[in-house]
Amino acid sequence: MIKSAIFDVDGTLLDSMFIWDTLGETYLRSIGYTAKENLNETFKNMSLYQAACYYISEYGVTLSVEEIMDGVNLMIRDFYLNDVKLKPYAADFLQRLNSKGIRMCIATATNKIIVEAVLENMI
Repeated sequence: MIKSAIFDVDGTLLDSMFIWDTLGETYLRSIGYTAKENLNETFKNMSLYQAACYYISEYGVTLSVEEIMDGVNLMIRDFYLNDVKLKPYAADFLQRLNSKGIRMCIATATNKIIVEAVLENMI
């Protein structure tokens, strides 16, 4: 018998994977820079902090690491709140688990405040 469940957010509960495929380039364009080829591939294994440092070292972005991270998080938050949808049947499945008393949690690299806000609006 299942007593608890852990869910990933992006691609499992939310149909949001495509933002991560272009986020690096999209942010860079939003601040007036042109991305080099394969930027998003470069960012695949980087944290947001590492990506912010990369923008500064490789593109000469004059914003601070914190300003870059805030800008990226703002872009992500807006995307999640305005464009992301639940995966089909996700809400029904979560409600079924909840009705059976199964404890649930999520594991994600996405900012906690963003995830909480979007899930509260959807479920």
